[in-house]
Amino acid sequence: MKTFLTLDLGGTNCRFALVDERGGIIKKETHPTPPPREFYKLLQEFSESLSVKPVAAGFALAGPVDPATGILNSPVNMQGWAIEPIGKNASELLGIPVFCGNDASLACFGEAKLGAGLGVENLVLLTLGTGIGGGAIVNGQLHLGTQGQALEVGHMQIFNQGRQCGCGLNGHLEAYVSGTALGQIATERFGKATTSKELFESSDKVSKEIIADAATNLGFGLANLVHLFNPKLILFSGSLAEHWEVFVLPAGRAMEDQLMPAFKGVVQIQPAKLAGDAGLLGAMAWAKAGFELQK
Repeated sequence: MKTFLTLDLGGTNCRFALVDERGGIIKKETHPTPPPREFYKLLQEFSESLSVKPVAAGFALAGPVDPATGILNSPVNMQGWAIEPIGKNASELLGIPVFCGNDASLACFGEAKLGAGLGVENLVLLTLGTGIGGGAIVNGQLHLGTQGQALEVGHMQIFNQGRQCGCGLNGHLEAYVSGTALGQIATERFGKATTSKELFESSDKVSKEIIADAATNLGFGLANLVHLFNPKLILFSGSLAEHWEVFVLPAGRAMEDQLMPAFKGVVQIQPAKLAGDAGLLGAMAWAKAGFELQK
């Protein structure tokens, strides 16, 4: 059975895995996200620790990445990373082909091939964590866009001007709904450093108001996606999606309130099935598809 080296490189953690072609994880390890030089060292060490040689690698990357070139372009949430030819560098280091994609897009691809989206021709996935990412399957195919950068959901503008996003622009969804944004908003409201985790653990009135406002804003973004893509299913993954009852379900109700009549009651909202391994398994499915095309 063929095996694949997979990577899920995010704003907080860097995760490596050896995955078989059926989606079985053979080995996995996690590190805090390092700068590029340290990353390649960790990648080499993980590769050398494997008992079998993978036929290819799949990289799910948190930021704009061109699948055709494997170039990661200035990810907002990864300190120390700028424009990095990660696909080329890693392929030369590992001696195998490397197939790259945006982490949320590949998580969506993984859900379509192995998870909750199996058999669904039109679906959208949102990753709600440090930032906000997205992916879409349109008529059975992963929607990539011109440079593989489609579905940067977090940078959908929902307000004119508004709060500054981590990308430097204003009014983006990520500046209101991400874990980073919720921590910043809570810190401003409470006058002391507060994380999004602490916010959801609190039961006071102000915390509930912040979460409710964020859910409403997320609902506006979801309504835009429904009007654009007309999906049958919207899936949610990431740390914030774990707060299903108090965050995602209210966002779904806010979405329905903003939909044109023809779109109401059509889309289903569900948790992603692959959970924390969605990026790793999506990267495997992507690498497998790319490897088979090369044969």
